[in-house]
Amino acid sequence: MVFGKRVAIAPYLERVGEKTAREALVAMRASMREDGMGVDNVILTGGGAKTFENAARELFLKSRVIVPQDPVGANAHGFWLCGRNSLESHHGR
Repeated sequence: MVFGKRVAIAPYLERVGEKTAREALVAMRASMREDGMGVDNVILTGGGAKTFENAARELFLKSRVIVPQDPVGANAHGFWLCGRNSLESHHGR
C-alpha cells in the first residue's frame, strides 16, 4: 500500500532486477577477461535465474545459456552433489 492505494510492485522489481543482473554480469565478464577465461556454458540456477537470463544471453553471445526447468531445485541439487562427493572422497568410497 502506498498512500492508502494498492500498488503492483512486481513490474518495478522486475525492472530493477534486470538492471542489477546486467550490471553484475558485466562486472563478472570483465573480471573473467582479466583472468583470460572464456565461457562455453552459462548455467543459471537459484531464485534469480530468470532475472539474469536476458542479460546473460546478450552479454555471453558465444556461450550456451542454460536455465533449468526448476532453477531453485537445481541449485539445491548441485550443493547436495558437492556435499556427497566431498564426503565420499574423505571416506574413501
